[in-house]
Amino acid sequence: MARIGTYGVRRLTTGACLIPLLLGAGAASGATITYNVDQTVGLGRVYGTITTNGATGSLSSSDFVSWSLELVGVGASYRITNSDTGAVVWGDTNGDVTATLTDLSFNFSGGAAGYLVFQDGYKSGMHYYCDSDGVTQCLAGESDVPQSYNDGTQQIVAMTGNQVIGVVGGAIPEPPTWVFMLVGFGGLAFAARQAGKARLKPKEA
Repeated sequence: MARIGTYGVRRLTTGACLIPLLLGAGAASGATITYNVDQTVGLGRVYGTITTNGATGSLSSSDFVSWSLELVGVGASYRITNSDTGAVVWGDTNGDVTATLTDLSFNFSGGAAGYLVFQDGYKSGMHYYCDSDGVTQCLAGESDVPQSYNDGTQQIVAMTGNQVIGVVGGAIPEPPTWVFMLVGFGGLAFAARQAGKARLKPKEA
């Protein structure tokens, strides 16, 4: 009978641990997921957190369980949370809102008249963040409305394609950030290589 060495046992154990993870991939996690939001909307910004019930794939408004978003517009800001008196998340998502265990996305080119609104004051025209793939209950694109949709503080920007609007573990880095990160990693690799060469260099007698 063949014997399995320590290395073989370690590999078998690791494989056994991975099986449940692989079988569960793509399914609802059974726990809530919090996505960090940091969206630049024209001259404004929407940032904070959005928490779902842990579902993945296509989401509806009922899958969102809590949120805390700072709506920053032109000369005005307003925080909306799920504990506000008029707090509501609503909309016909029509397959435009999707989630993975790491990303929350909205398809602005879905063409299904899908939209998702986080608001303090249902259909009041005030205090909301909306993603919409057409002119529905919101204007098409991304709407950042700290006060009223027509008072000049709002920022509404046309968007196309399937865009990530929230991520687990941190805000979405802007392109210049990626460049600096890559340069930094390159510098670390170069330093490590030089240190390795120095160790291998024979000492002079």
